[in-house]
Amino acid sequence: MKRACVILLLFFITTACSVVDNVLPEEGALEEQLNKKVLIIDELLSVEDTLSLYFSTLYQSYLDLEYTDISSLFNMELLSSKNTLAYYQNLILRRQVIDELKLFFVEKEEKPYSINIESMPDDERMDVFSSHNVIGGYDELVHFTIRGDNSHAYPPFMSLNSQHTMALKKIDGVLKVVFHYFVGSSRLRGSEELKVLSIDEMKEEVLSVIKEPQIYSNLEIPDIAHSYKSEQAKEYAIKHLDNPNSIFYKVDDWMGNCANYTSQAVWYGFVDKENGYNSVRDYMTRQWYAGAGGGLPSWENVEVFWQYVTIKKSSKQEGIHGYIIDSVKDVDIGDIVQIRSNKLRGTNEKFSHNLLVIDKEKLVLAQNSPNSLVCYADLEGVDFRFFRPVYLIK
Repeated sequence: MKRACVILLLFFITTACSVVDNVLPEEGALEEQLNKKVLIIDELLSVEDTLSLYFSTLYQSYLDLEYTDISSLFNMELLSSKNTLAYYQNLILRRQVIDELKLFFVEKEEKPYSINIESMPDDERMDVFSSHNVIGGYDELVHFTIRGDNSHAYPPFMSLNSQHTMALKKIDGVLKVVFHYFVGSSRLRGSEELKVLSIDEMKEEVLSVIKEPQIYSNLEIPDIAHSYKSEQAKEYAIKHLDNPNSIFYKVDDWMGNCANYTSQAVWYGFVDKENGYNSVRDYMTRQWYAGAGGGLPSWENVEVFWQYVTIKKSSKQEGIHGYIIDSVKDVDIGDIVQIRSNKLRGTNEKFSHNLLVIDKEKLVLAQNSPNSLVCYADLEGVDFRFFRPVYLIK
């Protein structure tokens, strides 16, 4: 059945809410992370207006590098609400620090977007949520997708081109968020409370992946090898960002398509355009391949891909040859970036997401799940590792 869809053009609601300066605490109690602005809601808003207010306020805070306290939109008795707001504060602080130190590009220009409300999700999420009692009690449930200009990076909380699910409950006469799922939000529903970092803590974390520039020895490419053409990988990543290549299988955002997508871009980076290919397998190996019916774990799994590309091998041994990049300052177009929840903040997860660098100057990365571009400066609360493909031996 075709899903009904309503397009909401974003606007700022002025009749039912206001943003005011925060009242300063007593002398000596002022924290480094003082919220300078607070969102106050005066009356019950519709679901559509609540969504509009939620994202317009957050987006403006993101662009201004100044956090606005939006706790009035959340049920703050929930740990997930506290963690969500801590994440937003840390994201804006990370951007402030990077901008202040002039380390990387920080997006400050607003891009157009719209919220597309859908009658039902396009996956099995509600079955999973219901069976595990994930959402809890609510009065309103809404599924929506945020669309924008795919040639630009948007804030990660907008999760461009992927579906959101939000549950709202009427509390004290106001609709408040009690659940918000978007790709990457699962870590905000953990059992531990996230910490809002101090400026010094954020600086230390940001600088931890910036090391002395290294001179990477050029690997000698054997005659039988296919050299990696990073601009081709970039070309593929942009073309198929939100337009899947039909010669490969597609994994929904709900399951995670990131490694499948970056493997495709790396594969295309090895293609000899002059000779083309008779089969996609022409530029794959026995341990790393995929097609319309699926792919091997080394193709579609973040950790297994890393193990496959970084395992020690002789120069003419079958496989992808390259090297690990030590510092984010040394990454370049076509490099693979992997991330995981930051272990220094109490987690010890495996790396779970692949991205591909498409802009060295601004350090913009392409990804699937969600199908969008993201700035390195916006990757908050994660650990990083970097790999550069150089050549392929069949």
